[in-house]
Amino acid sequence: MNRHSADSRPHLSWLTALVLGLAAFLVSSSRINHGLVNSWLPNGPGLTTDESINVRQGLYLWNAFAQHGPLMMLPGKAEQVYGNSNYLADYVPLGRFLLGATHELTSWAISGAELSVINVPAARLTSSGALALTVFLTVLWTSRRYGITTAVIAGVLLMTMPRVVGHSRIASLETLTTLAWFAALMPLLSWWTRARPPTALQASTSGFLWGVLMLVKIQAVFLPPTLVVFAIWRYRLKALIPLMIVAVTGLVVFFCGWPWLWLDPLQNTLSYLRSTAVRSPVNNWYLGHRFVDKMTPFHYPFVIAAVTIPLHTTACMLIRLFQRRLHAEEGLLLLSVVLPLSIFAIPGIPVYDGTRLFLFIMPAVAILAARGLCLMFDAAWNSKSDSTSPPPPPRKQNGLPKILMGVLSVLLVADAAVTATQLGPFAGDAYNVIGRAFDPRGEMFECSYWGDALNTQFWEQVPEGSSLAVAPVLHPPLLQHMMAMIPLIRQRQIELEPFFYDPNEQRGLVLLIHRLADLPPELRHPPADNQPVVEIQLNDRVLARLIDTRQTTWSRKPEW
Repeated sequence: MNRHSADSRPHLSWLTALVLGLAAFLVSSSRINHGLVNSWLPNGPGLTTDESINVRQGLYLWNAFAQHGPLMMLPGKAEQVYGNSNYLADYVPLGRFLLGATHELTSWAISGAELSVINVPAARLTSSGALALTVFLTVLWTSRRYGITTAVIAGVLLMTMPRVVGHSRIASLETLTTLAWFAALMPLLSWWTRARPPTALQASTSGFLWGVLMLVKIQAVFLPPTLVVFAIWRYRLKALIPLMIVAVTGLVVFFCGWPWLWLDPLQNTLSYLRSTAVRSPVNNWYLGHRFVDKMTPFHYPFVIAAVTIPLHTTACMLIRLFQRRLHAEEGLLLLSVVLPLSIFAIPGIPVYDGTRLFLFIMPAVAILAARGLCLMFDAAWNSKSDSTSPPPPPRKQNGLPKILMGVLSVLLVADAAVTATQLGPFAGDAYNVIGRAFDPRGEMFECSYWGDALNTQFWEQVPEGSSLAVAPVLHPPLLQHMMAMIPLIRQRQIELEPFFYDPNEQRGLVLLIHRLADLPPELRHPPADNQPVVEIQLNDRVLARLIDTRQTTWSRKPEW
């Protein structure tokens, strides 16, 4: 352990992790306002499709817990709670339960939602808290292994990734999944990278955390292949017993933590597995074409990662890969990034919504990028490394490395500054400089994430008492949920109805959500004789547009 190691200063590691975790919470929670009335909170993303379902289910589970307490985990009460027709078993329960719990515990502190049946920003604090804990754990683990400097850089890189921040501002399960994933990865990084295989207790702990991850979201299925590949490579046959302990422990935790499975173990287990494999297809917009999710080209996850992860982060991670040999921990971190992306690239595996499905890889990306940046400057300045690894071989000093590092530093800082401008209310729709340069007109990649552009800024510009025809409508009850859960809509007495793509029959105000995978091409640009009533953009990409069709002439009916 060198003199720069944070292990000799544990209090500093905890304090640094706490400060950065709090900063991440503030960055995220500062923009959770989806349409509150007279709120001091800055604009955040509008209500997204999944939120209306997730929060309602979370409240159902929390109310059941408030009524029955821990007894709801016993067979008798489980039948009442999980056998009820109001319970949806399409998702595992832990993430939604946490959304409901946070809503009930914090809604009193967020005003402006009195006209709404649900205080959506209160539920969104769940994701903000999850991001804060993810940054906290990332910084804490990194500081203990590689030092304070690397840890701070990793934490800052993670909490300034626009897509990560964007997802942490909505009441979805992705940020909770990222937290649970990294929490399950931490013991693997600590115990499964040593010279000897993990003990039975360590393997059981690893399995327990994997079981908890399975109770948050299906992305937990990517952890076993990651661990198996790494453990067999490192320990050969000695890994078999610890791996079996992990599998048994994780499955037991999963089964015990989801009482719905108890009601009919075989049938419900098979039903859940079928629902994850056979479900309604989701359209996906990629490289200027519309694909069904399972038919998307194999390179989708790699290209989307390349055009959404900030360029300075990707560059630093690649620098680390081309430097010295990776440590065991770094090898596992890299595998936890590459293997899920590779699985998503397998033909027939559904992919959609940009980075949403593989958002959980981002803490590992941030750590590897931080390592690359620190080691790059250590090598260039020939200084002692901040890591616990041996210093690089000495090199002859001349002015060239310092000049190159100076130029590279300016470029990295410039890209970081540009990235910081993307952390506004629509961070979940942001692309990096490569993505914006490759697709400046917003025609190659998806523009809007499930209607998040319909926020306070939008609704305040819609005429009071108006009726809007909306397209596309991806979830039948969505419009009713929007009218019930967005206070500004209720205050301004705005009515929403589906647009049936017949302008001659539905003349008036038409709201076009620019989700390109589902919006017909004719509706992506306003007719020549029409000026938008309201238009929301990000980097010259239209996210949503409200047009008045009463005086509009249509050449033909919009359709695919």
